[in-house]
Amino acid sequence: MSISVAIVEDDLGVQKALKAIVQRAPNLSFDGAYSNAAEAFERIVTNCPDVALVDINLPGKNGIKLVSELKAKLPKLHVMMITVYEDGDQIFAALQAGASGYMLKRSQPEEIVQGIEQLC
Repeated sequence: MSISVAIVEDDLGVQKALKAIVQRAPNLSFDGAYSNAAEAFERIVTNCPDVALVDINLPGKNGIKLVSELKAKLPKLHVMMITVYEDGDQIFAALQAGASGYMLKRSQPEEIVQGIEQLC
């Protein structure tokens, strides 16, 4: 069974790279990519993917607040924070908001795929 994945990332280069990783993985399916929290919230609540990859730093509302709002609507959604930060406070806040885990953007593609698969 395929794991559907939504991507919330405002850097279009990173967004494109994550989309390619998801599309190449045999057990994953791409559900959509969004550049801001407002659009992401609306589409993710509508589409109900299995996993959302969410950047911490988004324009407007940050990714941690988005996770909290998504988990309130979709408690079974798995959220993987994808970030450049190794800041323990940010990571702890994301986990408190309901994120299932986090990965660094510089992670290798196979690590990202494995991280997503381990959530489900």
